[in-house]
Amino acid sequence: MSTYLIINIAVIGFPFVLSFDKKVAFYKKWKHAFPAMVISGLFFISWDSWFAKLGVWGFSKNHLAGPELFHLPIEEWLFFITVPYAFIFTYECIRQYFPSIGGWTQFTRAMFIILMISTLVLLVLFSDRLYTSINFLLALILLIFALATSYTFYSFFMITYLIILLPFLLINGLLTGMFLENPVVWYNNNENMGIRIFTIPLEDTLYAFNMFFLSTVMYEKFQGRN
Repeated sequence: MSTYLIINIAVIGFPFVLSFDKKVAFYKKWKHAFPAMVISGLFFISWDSWFAKLGVWGFSKNHLAGPELFHLPIEEWLFFITVPYAFIFTYECIRQYFPSIGGWTQFTRAMFIILMISTLVLLVLFSDRLYTSINFLLALILLIFALATSYTFYSFFMITYLIILLPFLLINGLLTGMFLENPVVWYNNNENMGIRIFTIPLEDTLYAFNMFFLSTVMYEKFQGRN
């Protein structure tokens, strides 16, 4: 079994088992969660495939099962199901167990504004780096959308993002070689800022934001919740 496949199984295993918890009953919301993950996933898979073809990043074959589709190993395709699943499950748990933190709060607005200003500054400074520019441009668009719409579920989203960021960085650390002799995923530093959190490009934190935000917005829209 490949290293990357083991990581995917580890990511989804715990959330999947707890999806049958009586209070959250996340399995009843799969009909909303999976379409949201698939639509978001197709967008990011297309982006992933394009960047892999351009050499912005790539994959070490000794950590993979072998099959590839559109320049991406099968494990990378699974990544866009397992990781968003874990995020949306955690998001739903927070909604059910801590409903009082919902609403469009000053904290949420401040976090979006700080992210937007930081993203804009870095986008201007590193506009010549492909991963940085595309990633941060998308984040900027989504942050402007968030501030314009002010949906009440954004507080739940932001709290979930801050909670999930640490395990996400741990997963990315595994993929980028923090605990391995050779990384599962390698990055071309000519196309990013060259700033790393241990072995993880700083851009990955915004990449995660973009993926989670799109998945969550569609998840809520499919449920008709605001």
